[in-house]
Amino acid sequence: MKINNIFSKLSSSKMASKFLDLSLRSKFLLSFIVVILLGALLTLTFGTRLEHQTIISLAQQKVRHDLSSAWMVFNEKLNRIKDIIQLNTSRESIINAVKFNERDILLQYLGRIREMFELDFLSVTDQKGQVLIRTSHPESWGDDLSHDIMVRKALEGKIIEGTQIISREDLIKESRHLAEKAFIKIIPTPKTKPRKSDSEENGMVIKSAAPIRDDGGMIIGTIYGGILLNRNNEIVDRVKEIVFKDEKYKGREIGTATIFQRDVRISTNVETEDGTRAVGTLVSQEVNQAVLQQGNSWIHRAFVVNDWYISAYEPIKDIENNIIGILYVGMLEKPYIDLRNKVMLTFTGIAFLCVVLLLGMMSF
Repeated sequence: MKINNIFSKLSSSKMASKFLDLSLRSKFLLSFIVVILLGALLTLTFGTRLEHQTIISLAQQKVRHDLSSAWMVFNEKLNRIKDIIQLNTSRESIINAVKFNERDILLQYLGRIREMFELDFLSVTDQKGQVLIRTSHPESWGDDLSHDIMVRKALEGKIIEGTQIISREDLIKESRHLAEKAFIKIIPTPKTKPRKSDSEENGMVIKSAAPIRDDGGMIIGTIYGGILLNRNNEIVDRVKEIVFKDEKYKGREIGTATIFQRDVRISTNVETEDGTRAVGTLVSQEVNQAVLQQGNSWIHRAFVVNDWYISAYEPIKDIENNIIGILYVGMLEKPYIDLRNKVMLTFTGIAFLCVVLLLGMMSF
């Protein structure tokens, strides 16, 4: 160790001796080069950090705005369902059919309404909450739905709308097809929280319910209806179309949107490596903790299926304020990283040319 220190001191002293033996002009030129190179290095280091922070900050502001747009699309669809339900509670033919238990008339009229407005289910209960008719499954009726929070609110006289998770058993009652559509096999995904179950059997719906009143204002039943979100890509594709204009970067979609049922992607335009929609993949562990467990928004870079995105996540809540899922929008991070690198490469080139020009000027 001492020998190494001795050689180091000798080497330093030799370099210092050589520097002192140089002419004044050479000393000045060499000192100037060192100062320029150190200055350029420091500028590049801090400039890269500052530029990266600026570009990412602007991207995060944009994705925050994009998430607001996604909520507008989501709520627009929900309000449309509410309007359909509310409109039909005031129709005289519906009121009379409920009053006199005319199931055939309810099925004929509301069946057309369900098909016309592309609802997945549209059903009627009596004043006790017992099902009179399910237009998507007419053979299933007579069961008590007063335990359903939305039906119960409607029986109390409220017009209610919101997002809800429905059990597989209740989905089967509405339609066996809906239960099959809701079933999702979980796909192993990097950077996710371990999960006990390897499938999701329940379904997430956007739904509305409203009371049916007779001429005297007495509640004689309810109408409820909605859309299953599992494998329904209408909302997420509408968000991509409006917000991101279907733009691509090197063959990859720049913008993506997803609806999660708890931690599982049930509706998405995020793609896997083979180009299929990433339904059944899971949200990353850090987002799971921040959004599902703590109830916070997440606006940051996040690993989404197989790449990094500048992302925004917010919890989806039911009408009792329970967190039941996540709404997500994200932009591919790579275009911003490439932009940063391009700017810094240009800046480095300019700095290098300046050094060369200054050295050239000093040599004359």
